[in-house]
Amino acid sequence: MTEQRKAVIKNADMSEEMQQDAVDIASQALAKYNIEKDVAAYIKKEFDKKHSPTWHVIVGRNFGSYVTHETKHFIYFYLGQGIDRVLIRFELLMPETGYLLAGCLDGGINNFPTNIERMTSSLTLSRRIEGRRISNMECVNEILDRQQRLAAMASDTDSLYSIVDLQMLVEHCRDSAKSKILSYYAETYLVVAPAPEELVLHGAAELKVSPSNTAQLVQDYSSLIRHKNHGMLPLHVVVAATGVDHVGRVKAFLNAWPEAAKVLDAQGLLPVQIALLHGAEWEVVKLLIDVFPSALQYPFLPCAPVPGQLRMLIGLRPFHMACSLKYGLSFLFQLLAESQDSIAAVPSHLIHNKAHFL
Repeated sequence: MTEQRKAVIKNADMSEEMQQDAVDIASQALAKYNIEKDVAAYIKKEFDKKHSPTWHVIVGRNFGSYVTHETKHFIYFYLGQGIDRVLIRFELLMPETGYLLAGCLDGGINNFPTNIERMTSSLTLSRRIEGRRISNMECVNEILDRQQRLAAMASDTDSLYSIVDLQMLVEHCRDSAKSKILSYYAETYLVVAPAPEELVLHGAAELKVSPSNTAQLVQDYSSLIRHKNHGMLPLHVVVAATGVDHVGRVKAFLNAWPEAAKVLDAQGLLPVQIALLHGAEWEVVKLLIDVFPSALQYPFLPCAPVPGQLRMLIGLRPFHMACSLKYGLSFLFQLLAESQDSIAAVPSHLIHNKAHFL
């Protein structure tokens, strides 16, 4: 009977129970196989089975690695002593994103398998999260999160992985995210799918993609920040898309093109007025005012006939508009502090013929 090798855990970010499983399964693998690739494959298979996919395993007597792992899903240890010592490292990357690397680096990086095809095919994101179907926003955010991680790995000269493969995966993530955003946009607005590529930022704004991923999209499609769709810039769309991380999402667009805060939409509304109409929080309104303070002096003067709910707002400046929309006192006091030079009644000659819009 083979004597069990002593385990020395060098670094770990996982529960003690899972650590013990890791040592036990690795010991079993070393007892069964002599080839490091087979040892790694056995460990991966058993851990995927017991602790859910997708685990990455590296086994060898001399290797380096650099990866980003899921919290509480990483261990690095060795079994044995002296020349019999075997280093083992495995981690769970973001589910369904990874591929197995197993072997010894003594023969060079080219000895590692490049499972690019498997990794790429896993980006379909057909899984469920906590028993429910993943939402469009979660799906796009996960792909873009992955794109940013892969891009960081590709820029690291000490990365274990092939730079060419990583760059291919970055491109795949970018294309996959764009496809899903445009499909969502086509589905939402009942246009022929897929929607034109020019609408990827409009779709991301409507979808409420996270701030960091919105910034990534703005960087990837910087030429589209000025693109109008039916008179609407991406900024007009995002200021109306209230909800989680609204400030960060708006800031991502404003940072790319601050002048957008001065642009009217098809109805003659400034971004700050659109934000007020959709119940944006004070931080969003303040952000827009800071970029374009003169917006506080602009009355709403429609460029075309407007829906009934907007008629009561014709001729009103942002402060008066907020009063009409029944914002809370705290919000109104903050807006008043910004608007002291702009709260006088709007001169009648600026309103032109108000009846024209009614």
